[in-house]
Order: sequence, then C-alpha cells, then structure tokens
Amino acid sequence: MKHQLLPLDPKSYARGRFGNIADARIIKGFTLEQAWKPAGKIGTRPGFVNVPALVGTEPGAEFEFSFDGTGCGLFIASGPDAGRIESSIDGGEYRITDTFTHWSNSLHLPWALILDDGLQDGHHTVKVRIAAGRPATGAGTALRVFHLLLN
Repeated sequence: MKHQLLPLDPKSYARGRFGNIADARIIKGFTLEQAWKPAGKIGTRPGFVNVPALVGTEPGAEFEFSFDGTGCGLFIASGPDAGRIESSIDGGEYRITDTFTHWSNSLHLPWALILDDGLQDGHHTVKVRIAAGRPATGAGTALRVFHLLLN
C-alpha cells in the first residue's frame, strides 16, 4: 500500500517556483528588456542588473499571467522610482500594493511581493497594472519584474 505524504502546513511554499516573465502577456505599457539596468547611479545587487526584466513606468501599464497553484507574487527591483501596483486575480477586486521600501531611495533592492497565497489549488489568471503615484508625493510609477513567483 502506497502512502501519500501531506505537508504539515497545507499553505506552505513547498511547491514554490519562479515563473518566466516572458510567459506574461503584455496588455499595454510594459516592455521585456533583455538587459535591464538603472539610468542613474543608485546601487544595485548582483543578479538583478543586466538581466531580463518586465518593465513599466507609466500609470495604467498592465500585464497578466496564468499559473496553476495556490499563490503568486512578483520578484522585483524596488528603487527610488518604485510605484504602487494594483492586482486582480481571476477577475476579482483590485488590491493595491506599494512596491516602495524603506531602502528604495538608496538602492534598487531585490524584493519579493506576495500578491495572494491563499487561493484554491487550480488554474488562475493575474492582472497587474501600475497605479498612480504615491498620494503623499505623487512620485513613483515604475515596476521592474525579474520573476513571477508561483506556488
């Protein structure tokens, strides 16, 4: 008799993986740059410069991707021009996420954003769009994605 091992935590990231940004469908305003690098002199981290990135800089820019699993997110660079994004899964309400971090003013920081990790196991479609700049300053409308995060 064969026994199936079940995870102790059914919501664990045991099936976590990187998804290819080339599999995303650009709706408008994003480009797939083969060797992204920042225009200014702000620092970067090795492995997150001169590599492919899905890049958008204008509010309303949008892409989508599909996956099978229970959770998803984006692996990004959060620099001084990082903005807010809106994401919708399976046609649901859009959720706002600010991609700017405490360290963003001084570094294009690799950052993992989880968009949702409590989905029913199955096929999902995610739409991501750049929102208007942060309300306090109006600044920041860039999104640079290196990997799709899938579980």
